[in-house]
Amino acid sequence: MDYFQKIRSSVAAQVHSVAAQVSQALPGNPIFREYTIGTQIGSAGPGLCWKIFSGTKNTTKKQVTIWLFEKRQTENWAPAKKEEFPEILKRGVGQLTRLRHPRILTVERALEESRDCFAFCTEPLFACLANCFGDLTNISSPPAHLKEFQLLDVERRHGLYQIAEALAFLHNDTKTVHGNVSPSSVLINSKGVWKLGGLDFCILGNTSVPGKVNFAVPGWSQNEISALCPDLDFVSPELAEGLCCDTFVDIFSLGVLSFAAFNNGKALFERNNSFRLHRENLKKLKQSLQTLLSVVPEPFGEDLKMCLNETPELRPDAIQFTKLSYFEHPLLKTLNCLEQRSAMDNTQKMQLFKGLPTILAQFPKRSLLQTVFPHLAAEFAAPPLIPFILPSVFLIVELTSPDEFVLSVMPSLLSVFPIQTPYQIGLLLMQRVNLLLEKMPPDAVKQHLLPLIYNSLTGDNVRVQELTLTEVPNIVKFVDREQMRTQLVPKLIRLVLESKDLSIRVQTMVCLAKLLPHMEPWMVTDQLLPALPKITSKDPSVLMAVLGIYKIVHENTKFGINKEQCARSVLPYLISTAVEPTLNLQQFGQYMELVHQLIRRVETEQRHCLEQLSASQEEQRKITDFADFLNVQSNEMNKTNQSEVDLGDLARALSGTPVNDGISNRTTDKRDSGTTENSGETMAKGALSLDEKRRIVAEKNGQMVEKEKTSTASKSPPFDPFSLSSLSSRQSVQQRPQSSLEASNRMELLLSEFLPTTSSQPMSVDQQQNQQLPHISQSASFAAFPTIPQPNSSANPVQKKAVSYLRSSIRRFPVDEQRVPWNVPFVEYSPPDYTADSVHGKPWADPSEPSKCKFNSMDDGVNRVSFHGNYNLDTNGRPLNPLGRTRLRGRGMFGRWGPNHAADAIVSRRLANGQLQFVAIERRDTDHRNTDNAWGETTAVNFHDTDGLLEDIELEGGDDAETARWVEVNQELKLYASHDYLVHLF
Repeated sequence: MDYFQKIRSSVAAQVHSVAAQVSQALPGNPIFREYTIGTQIGSAGPGLCWKIFSGTKNTTKKQVTIWLFEKRQTENWAPAKKEEFPEILKRGVGQLTRLRHPRILTVERALEESRDCFAFCTEPLFACLANCFGDLTNISSPPAHLKEFQLLDVERRHGLYQIAEALAFLHNDTKTVHGNVSPSSVLINSKGVWKLGGLDFCILGNTSVPGKVNFAVPGWSQNEISALCPDLDFVSPELAEGLCCDTFVDIFSLGVLSFAAFNNGKALFERNNSFRLHRENLKKLKQSLQTLLSVVPEPFGEDLKMCLNETPELRPDAIQFTKLSYFEHPLLKTLNCLEQRSAMDNTQKMQLFKGLPTILAQFPKRSLLQTVFPHLAAEFAAPPLIPFILPSVFLIVELTSPDEFVLSVMPSLLSVFPIQTPYQIGLLLMQRVNLLLEKMPPDAVKQHLLPLIYNSLTGDNVRVQELTLTEVPNIVKFVDREQMRTQLVPKLIRLVLESKDLSIRVQTMVCLAKLLPHMEPWMVTDQLLPALPKITSKDPSVLMAVLGIYKIVHENTKFGINKEQCARSVLPYLISTAVEPTLNLQQFGQYMELVHQLIRRVETEQRHCLEQLSASQEEQRKITDFADFLNVQSNEMNKTNQSEVDLGDLARALSGTPVNDGISNRTTDKRDSGTTENSGETMAKGALSLDEKRRIVAEKNGQMVEKEKTSTASKSPPFDPFSLSSLSSRQSVQQRPQSSLEASNRMELLLSEFLPTTSSQPMSVDQQQNQQLPHISQSASFAAFPTIPQPNSSANPVQKKAVSYLRSSIRRFPVDEQRVPWNVPFVEYSPPDYTADSVHGKPWADPSEPSKCKFNSMDDGVNRVSFHGNYNLDTNGRPLNPLGRTRLRGRGMFGRWGPNHAADAIVSRRLANGQLQFVAIERRDTDHRNTDNAWGETTAVNFHDTDGLLEDIELEGGDDAETARWVEVNQELKLYASHDYLVHLF
C-alpha cells in the first residue's frame, strides 16, 4: 500500500512540475488565460499607472475588472526607482488581497506577474474617482460613460461617508494608516459604492506597547520629485515633513479629498509632488483657507476646517467624521438603510420597502439605476418580499429609457416572472404590463412576457386572471400563429368552460371577441365555434356574450359561418338557447334576430348552390312544388275529383289546425294538369268569390299587423353584448353584487392582504349569502343605472323628461335611455354644470378642479377606487360615471369627485311565523345625487337579530329621519332600485 502511495506522490509531483514549466513557457500573463479582457474603463493607482479593463471569467462568466500594469512604463526611470516601484505595487495589492470589508476594494484574483506586466482582478468597477474628476491619464480612448461626467450631490455625500467608514475600519480594526487617501486610491464599483484601494503606501501600526499603537514615519526623499511617494497634494503637513505619523494624517487627506469633490477634483494647492512647493503652500494655507472653502456648502465647510487643522489632535477621527451634520440627509439615510438591510428580519424589510416609493421620487435617475436598484434586486430571492419591492422597481422603470431598462433592470426583473406565490406578484406585474411593453424589446416580450401571460391565465387566483384578461388584447400583436393556436386560444376556451367565477367567464368571452380580428378563419371555425355550445352556464351575461361572438363571426366577411356548420350546430344551439327562461324579452329578441339572419343566409346560399347544378342534376330535381306532387299522386291513385291539399293546408293539418276549406278547394281551369294557382294569380283572373276576397283581405291585414310588430321590435335600441354595465343593468333578474375582484385594477395594492389572515381567499357572493352569520358585509352601488333609482324603470323621469336636481332649481338635461351609455354618441349632450354652494370650500370636500386628484387609486387616505373597476376621465380631467350619463355635470351635493363611498346598515329579524322584516327609515329627501362626475357607492352591512334583542326597542326618527319602523319583506314591497337590491342581498 505504501509503495502505491509513493508512486502516486511521485506522479503528482511530476505533473505539478510540468504544469509550472508549461505555464512559464506560455506567452502572456496567466490572468489572460483565465479571463476574457474587455474594453478599458479607466486607470488608477499611484500616478494612475494601473490600466483597468472590464472582464469576464471564462468558467463562470462572472463579471470582473482586470488591472494591468505594463513594465515598459518604467523603462526611462532610474535603475533604483525602476526596481523599487514594482515592489511597492506588489506590496499594495498584497495588502488589499488580505483585507475583507464592504468599504475596501474586493480582490477576486490575486496578483500574477509575467515578463512584461502585472495583473490581478477585482470586483466590477465603474471608474476611479480621479477619472470622474476628469483626469484621464493612461487611458488610450476616453470611455463613453466618463464623457461630461459630473458627481451628483447624493453621490458625493454617500461616497465621502463610505470612505470615512473604510478609514474607521483601517484605523480601529487593522491598526493601519492608509497614507495616500486621494482620488487615485478611491474606486467606484458598478453599484455606485465608493471603495478604498491603493494601499501601496500604507503604514502598519506597532502594538508592542499594550494599549498604544505606534506608526513609523516613512523616510521619503525630500530633495527631488519622486514617484515612490504618495500624492503630496493630499498628504498632511506632518507626514510630508516626517515629523510624526498617526491616524489623523488620513483625516487631513480626507478633508482635502472632500474639498476636491466640490472643486472639480482639484486639491487646495497643486504641488506636482514637489516637497518645496508643499512647504511653501502650507505657509499660506491658514490665511487662504477661508476663501478656498467658499465652494463647500455650510456647515460642511466649517467641519472641513477642523479636518485641515494644523494640530492633528484637533481633527475629528473617522467615526466622528461620519456623524457630521452634512451626512444627516434623508437620501443618504435611505441608502444606509438599504445597505444595512441584511441585519433586518422580514417584517422590518417589509416596512422599509413599503415606504420606499415616497422617497425614491427624490433620487436622480443615475443613483436609482446604479445604487438603489441593485439593493432591490438582491431581495428578489425572497418571494414574500417581492410584492413590497415591485412598486419601487416600477417607479424606477418609468424613468428609464428602453436601452437603460434592458441593460440595468430587465436581467434581474425577469427572475420574478415565473414566481406565482404570493399571488400579489402576478397582480402587480399584470397591472404594469403596458409599462413593460413600452420598455421591453419584441424578442424579450415573446420570450418572457408571453409565458407570464399564459401562466397567469391558468393560475388559480381570480384577481390575477381578471387583470390578465384585460391585458391580453394589448399583447396579441406579439403572438404568432402557432402560439395563438396552441397556447392562447386553447387557454381562453378552457377558462370559459372550466372557470367557476361568472365574471371570469364573461371577461374571457369579451377577450375572445377582441382577439377575433387577429385569429385565422380556421381557428374560429375549428376551435372557437365548436366550443361555444359546450358552455353550461345559463346566466344571461354569459349567454349574451356568446351571442356577441356569433354576431361578430357572422357579420365579419373574413370568417363567416358556412351553411353546413350553421344548419347543423349553430342554429340548433341558438334556437335552444333563445328559449332559456333566464333571458328577458329584449335578449330573446336579440337571439331571434340573429337566428332569422342565419336562416336567410342558409336559404340564400343553398338556393344559389342548387341553381348552379348541372342540367343532368336539374332534371332529377324538377319537382318544385310538394303540393302539386301530392295532387298528382292523389289523382292517379283515386281517380276522383276530391280537392287537392296545398302545402299550407298540409302543414296546418299536421299541427292540428282546422283546414280552411274555402282556400284549399280553390283551383283554376287547369285542374287536369295537376297545378294549383296561388291567390295572386287567381285575383288577377278575377275568379274569386266575395267570401274568398274577404278572407284574403283579412289575411293581408293580419300580415300587415305582424309586420308592424316586427318593425317596432327592430327599432328597439341595439344591445351591446360586450358592454358589461349595460348587460347587467338590462337583465330582468337582480344584478349580482359587485365583488372585490372588480377593484383589482387599483395600482396601489393593499399590502395588508399579504399578511396572515383568517381566510386565505375572499368568499364569493353566493358563499357569503349562504353563511348563517349574524354580520354580513357586501359591496354594491347606489343604483343599477347612473340615474335616479325608481320602482318602475319604465316611468323613470330622469330618462323621459327634465327634472330638477335635489334641493335646487337646476334642471337635468333630457336624455333617452338608449343614450345613457358613454359609448353611444350624443353630440347634443350639454347638461348644466352644478356643484352645491354647501360643498364649495369645505375641508371635507375636494377642490373645485380635480387636477390634483389621483383617480382609480388611494389618494392621501381618500379612496377613489370604484367597485365598478377603473373609470375614465373626460377632457377636463373629471371622472366619468361608469354607468353612463346622468344629465348633470359637476359634483352636485357630493364632496368628492368620482366615487363617494358610504355604508348602509340593514337591520333585519325573522318573526316567529317565519316572516322576514327589516328596519325602514323615511327621510326628508331622496338620494338623487348622482352626476356625471360624482356618484355614490355604498357598502351594505347586515345585522340580523337572531336573539330577539330588538323586540322591546321602540324605533324613533331623528336627525334627517322622519320615521322608522319594521317592514315586512314581500313581493308587494316597493323600494328604490338600489334599496331593493340591498334587501335582495340579505
